[in-house]
Amino acid sequence: MNSKTLYSDRDYMGVRNLNAKKDANGRHPYEFKKFGWAIKKAIDFGAGMEHLKLCPELDESMFGNDYSVKFMSILAHNVENWYIIDLAIMLYGYTLAPLYSTLGPETLAYVLNNT
Repeated sequence: MNSKTLYSDRDYMGVRNLNAKKDANGRHPYEFKKFGWAIKKAIDFGAGMEHLKLCPELDESMFGNDYSVKFMSILAHNVENWYIIDLAIMLYGYTLAPLYSTLGPETLAYVLNNT
């Protein structure tokens, strides 16, 4: 059995519902997505990445390696969709090259040109 089968009905990813009534501590409650839901979304997103050929294979032989790699970058705040994309990257065997808004333009250009 795999983890999707074993844990699909378990709470996995919580997001605060800012529209819900606050609890006794003055906090908005978390609403959780199930593990199976997150994995399905990640598989669907990964299938789309593959179909659209968003991650071309880079030949690593020039570095003495006998394999190729696929890179994907994400530039976003830590939100639910970021994590779904990160799961898709792992499921499809890509390498994540995360980008952050605090990186300068030269660093962003370097990462994008080299991955």
